[in-house]
Amino acid sequence: MVAMVMASSSDYRLTSSNDTHKWGLSPRQLWNMKRFYLRYSDSDEKLLRSVAVLPWSHILLLMSKELNDEAVLYYANETVAKGWNRDLLLNAIKMEMHLTQKPVVVDNNFAQVLPAAQAMYADEVFRSGYNLGFLGVTKPIGVADYQLILPKKELVKVIQDEIDMYIKDTQNKDEEKLS
Repeated sequence: MVAMVMASSSDYRLTSSNDTHKWGLSPRQLWNMKRFYLRYSDSDEKLLRSVAVLPWSHILLLMSKELNDEAVLYYANETVAKGWNRDLLLNAIKMEMHLTQKPVVVDNNFAQVLPAAQAMYADEVFRSGYNLGFLGVTKPIGVADYQLILPKKELVKVIQDEIDMYIKDTQNKDEEKLS
């Protein structure tokens, strides 16, 4: 096997016309590619897609730590979402953040039925504390309790008005930036 990797490594080396630059795959990189294949070849598609967008150095770090699939998925998603560099990823792994952070559970279908900007805003409206003092509500209430205060049609209208106002504000800000 070692001889095969060494031979493959030299086969893939390309030399420029003036012999000053060399490109190719080192034996170490070929071994890393094999480790990558062995680690992720039987993994589910969600994990593969999450890892595929990471830089190679991040992937090597995750493989070196021998994490389970759930941990790798967590770190891959967090790296993409938060723009972690390799050092931040390493610190997160050392702190075992995948064990201490609660996953965000999306309990709505906004992303499937609304355009992206509206879905993000609608999700934010239902997550954040919302002041409903104008409706006579003085204590925090859950989403289901909204229907006790407003009929469904009026609730949908209030939410849609909020979303529309957010979109207009966003568009106005974008237009101001362009001006």
